[in-house]
Amino acid sequence: MVGGSNQTGNSALASAEIYDPIANTWSTAGNLATPRFFFTATLLSNGSVLVAGGGNSSATIASAELYDPSANAWSAAGSLATSRTNHTATLLSNGKVMIAGGDSVYTVPGSTALTALTSAELYDPVANAWSPAGNMTTGRELHTATLLPNGKVLVAGGVESNGGPTATAELYDPIANFWPPTAGLSTALCAQSATRLPSGGVLMVGGSSGTYIVGFSSVEVYW
Repeated sequence: MVGGSNQTGNSALASAEIYDPIANTWSTAGNLATPRFFFTATLLSNGSVLVAGGGNSSATIASAELYDPSANAWSAAGSLATSRTNHTATLLSNGKVMIAGGDSVYTVPGSTALTALTSAELYDPVANAWSPAGNMTTGRELHTATLLPNGKVLVAGGVESNGGPTATAELYDPIANFWPPTAGLSTALCAQSATRLPSGGVLMVGGSSGTYIVGFSSVEVYW
């Protein structure tokens, strides 16, 4: 468990903790160099955890950090080219991590003041470095990003810069480092769940209109 907010003045936390299911106990796991919430945490192929982006009470964050479970310690993992929050992080078949979209200015989700990003970035754990991963056609945050059996990533839904949800979807091709279009959702939504099925399809469930006032009961499958 890493970072988050203590709900007091919307303060971001730097602390981390580990739960041991065998002992049913918690222990400390060091501290992030930068307190943050609304970031991503991705388990890498080598067992380390990549924490990237996020925000605090006043700004979005570009830095990234690595947790090494064998040393129970944190180290720097470079910085994103663009600070962002409410983005997605997907572990690719080649071991790299693809960060997509998000909001470049910390705002309340659903606000028309948000700046939804089209950009994407790649983290290479071998080089411990970041590189561009092209641009989506639609800027979005609070979307889903699902690794498909063919190695591509399906990005769907989310909130656009106007504060409204989108029904659009896009594919990231890691070989071409390019975003080809694909069929969109039948309902514009954000904050839905996306689950890859054994058949290779992706199940989209629920979500919101973008303001968190209206929840959806719709279910769709991407093939």
